Amino acid sequence: MDINILEYLAYIALPAIFSLLLVPKVTNFMLEKGVYGNDMNKLEKPKVAEMGGVALIITFTLTALIYFLNILILLELCNYQVKKKLGED
Repeated sequence: MDINILEYLAYIALPAIFSLLLVPKVTNFMLEKGVYGNDMNKLEKPKVAEMGGVALIITFTLTALIYFLNILILLELCNYQVKKKLGED
C-alpha cells in the first residue's frame, strides 16, 4: 500500500494545529468558569487551568476520527474499483 508523504505530514500537522488552537481556548474557558488552581511552584502563585488536558483529548479524538474516516473512504474506493473490474457495478 503506497502512502503519500503528504498524508504522513497531514497526520503530524493536524494534531499540532488542533492543539495549538484548542489549548488556549480551553484554558481560558476553564479559567472563566472557575476551574483553576494556584501554581504552588511560583512565588506569585498564578492561577492555572486544572483541566487543560481536555483539549488534548479532543485533539486525539478528532485526529483519530479523521484518520479512520480516511481509511474507510480508501477501502470503499478500493472496493468500488474491484467491483468495476469484475463488472459487478
